[in-house]
Amino acid sequence: MSDEVEIVDPKVVAEEECKPACVKYEDIYNQCAKRIEGQEGKHCTGYALDWWKCIDQCAAPKYFPKLK
Repeated sequence: MSDEVEIVDPKVVAEEECKPACVKYEDIYNQCAKRIEGQEGKHCTGYALDWWKCIDQCAAPKYFPKLK
């Protein structure tokens, strides 16, 4: 019998909960990635940042109150 307790990062949990709400931004990023596949010098950084901004704005209110 083990007394080990698994520590769960509330930020990771909140981000996973918020990903479905930001699927629109994920789709836009994936479309960009597919469109530029194989084209050297092209990137979709702006779309990726929009996707993570959506996730961060959704998740922050869920995990910030748990910080000490």
